[in-house]
Amino acid sequence: MSETAIEVTNVSRVFRRYQHPRYRIMELFGLPIPKSGYDEFQALGDINLTVNRGERVALIGRNGAGKSTLLSIICGRLLPSSGDVRVNGRIQALMELGTGFHPDFTARENVIATLAMNGITGRKARGMVDDVIDFAELEDFQDQPVKTFSAGMYARLAFSASTAIEPDILIIDEVLGAGDAYFASKSAERMRRLTIDTGATVLFVSHDMSSVERLCERAIWIDHGRSIMEGSALQVSKAYYASVLKYEEERLSVRTQQAKKRIRKRAETRPAEDVEIAFRRDGSDGEAPAIARIVLREGEGELAVLDLGQAEQQESMNGFQVAAWGEATTVDGLACRKLAPATAAPAPSIALRIPEAVTEPRLEVLYRPGSASSVQVVLKRQETETELGRIEANTDAGWQTVDFSAGISQPADADTEADSQDTADDRWETPDGRIIDIVPADAAGEEKFVFGLREPVFFRIDFDSGASLDRFWLALIIYDAKGNRVYFDALEAPAIEKGKGYRYLAGIPDFCLRQGDYVLSVDFLKEFSFQTVPGVRFPFIAHWDRSVFFKVDEGYRGIVDLGLVAMKASVKVEERQ
Repeated sequence: MSETAIEVTNVSRVFRRYQHPRYRIMELFGLPIPKSGYDEFQALGDINLTVNRGERVALIGRNGAGKSTLLSIICGRLLPSSGDVRVNGRIQALMELGTGFHPDFTARENVIATLAMNGITGRKARGMVDDVIDFAELEDFQDQPVKTFSAGMYARLAFSASTAIEPDILIIDEVLGAGDAYFASKSAERMRRLTIDTGATVLFVSHDMSSVERLCERAIWIDHGRSIMEGSALQVSKAYYASVLKYEEERLSVRTQQAKKRIRKRAETRPAEDVEIAFRRDGSDGEAPAIARIVLREGEGELAVLDLGQAEQQESMNGFQVAAWGEATTVDGLACRKLAPATAAPAPSIALRIPEAVTEPRLEVLYRPGSASSVQVVLKRQETETELGRIEANTDAGWQTVDFSAGISQPADADTEADSQDTADDRWETPDGRIIDIVPADAAGEEKFVFGLREPVFFRIDFDSGASLDRFWLALIIYDAKGNRVYFDALEAPAIEKGKGYRYLAGIPDFCLRQGDYVLSVDFLKEFSFQTVPGVRFPFIAHWDRSVFFKVDEGYRGIVDLGLVAMKASVKVEERQ
């Protein structure tokens, strides 16, 4: 008998991807298909593989690399587009557990059918059925249709039936166990017996490198349909794992850059601002002034329009909030509202929001002057008031439009005296300082996004000071992939001088969070105390919220949910040149 169990020579496989289902049907009937009706995808290209009897070989690679396509060709489920495949021996393929099971058949009937499909019938099959049922621990349900089984019971039966046969060649595609933790342990022992104790030839596909190294002697790395490395299981799995970490570094770097771009974009635009505009009538004599329409503009465009004659009291309309106006009326054919006398309180007003990125807002008011009283138009912004202009009394004037633009734009130093705790969480800087950049790094400060278990995790933070500070605090907050805060620490930082740039290397020398994706927030705080009321936020100098992504990869050592972890952080700083 030949010593070669599987021989694959120059095998390629090309799939047609049809632009419409009708083209697939046309091909089935041998009808011509236009070239524009499909494109071709090469799943495998010139694969060569030789597996000797009793050898255990792993196929590894990313999803979509072509591993399962190659297994299907070796099993005879697919034909190659070109090349040859020779198989010497009986194949048992563990690729889809439960293939051939009928939902209306009982557990025993399905096991008998599975054995028959593999050429085992009669007395031998009847003797094996009890062993399969016993291994699956389904004696009390063996005469029940499998459609009544839970997902776990179905998986246990399918695994037990599929692994009951000792073939010459065993092909495994990501099937190592089934059921709960207890049954998974039994499954692992059976897989060890099938792959090692029986001396069967094994072709094994898995993303679990520890299983590859435990079960196989040799490995082949497939990428984009081609074999790029072949050697010992340890050698190839280490090289493949290094490439996976490289992809993870690139993925996390891209996510971080996207988050930084959003932060910088916010910093380049003025935040949305809520203001109030009051109309104060100077006196109470003569005919009252009336206002019909108020328009917020930028350039010639209309950002918001309020027709006062149609708005109800306290009603929000088109971005305006209407307050303290009298009843709607009609003057010279226009629906409007008249201003109350100066003795009335409060003065009629509107509250409106000036959107982000609007740098030169204008306010237009369609009004009819009163016969005796002028009107003061006042802008209220936080604790300050600014007179935008006046509407003078005029007995003979009809409806006219006045443009109030000066004073509405937010002043450049509007944030100077605003405490940071009163602003949006995503605000990233104040006049006292700004964060220029943050990258995850190793202990030497070199950029790094993927860390091993208990490997030091640091963050390189570039900061420009806008004020001299004798003391402040640098806070690190880490969240897991579910958004749970799993780490917090605040470090007192040394004094800084106004107008200088600094580079901080802050981090955790003994980082003991387990496998998973994490994201970092950073606060430069003017003051801080661990003895504070929950929910109270300290005023900050600069802040980046959940914008730096990194990962802990344990190398398949397992995952344990630890919750909030106590770890000591450290920081050092140098003046940035």
